[in-house]
Amino acid sequence: MPNWKKVIISGSNASLPNIYLDNYIYHNQTTLWTYFGFEAGDIIKQNIGDSNVIRYTPTLTVFNDNGEDVDFQVEGNNDQNALFVEGSSDNTGLGTSTPSEKLTVQGNISASGDILLQDSLLSYQTNTDIDTGTETVATIDGSLYSAAFFDYVAVSASVNIRAGSIMVAHDGTNTSQAESSTQDLGNTANIKFSSSIDGSNNFRLSAAANSDNWSVKTLVRGI
Repeated sequence: MPNWKKVIISGSNASLPNIYLDNYIYHNQTTLWTYFGFEAGDIIKQNIGDSNVIRYTPTLTVFNDNGEDVDFQVEGNNDQNALFVEGSSDNTGLGTSTPSEKLTVQGNISASGDILLQDSLLSYQTNTDIDTGTETVATIDGSLYSAAFFDYVAVSASVNIRAGSIMVAHDGTNTSQAESSTQDLGNTANIKFSSSIDGSNNFRLSAAANSDNWSVKTLVRGI
């Protein structure tokens, strides 16, 4: 490439198709190291005021590469703090710029999968088409949890409704179950629940129905 010392462009429509650099572009109106540049291995760095703010590699983008007290903020259309990482505390906020915990959310949370809380589980499971016979409603891994709590609502024809909770403990082979429930709205005598440990060591909640078209929704807790 030509060893140019200066590039001068003049005119309102002046343009330069490409600029080739070996290293950095510096801001010359500051006493601090503010620059944008390139390093070996296809690495791009952006330094502002002596802080390596952003480093790009072919496989990774790092913000606050020096690990300093620098915050990171992403604004949404209506939320100034759609994402906020606080450098001083290492906490992350969604909808807030003052996260008090590792993750602080200002607003509602929606999850389509399970929620794991240290050594416990929160899981939403359903069987919304239970016909005459016995069908599985929910399962969780019995090798990870000694007890399961199945909070449920059973509904048929929109008028036969029962809500309740089934508590199950196991020793790897046997289960012990207790159930508490509301009084029936309509008649729910045609559906009953049982628990077991299957061959894969899973807690299994089953529903035995004497009529068709039952819907059972459960919120399962494993401990």
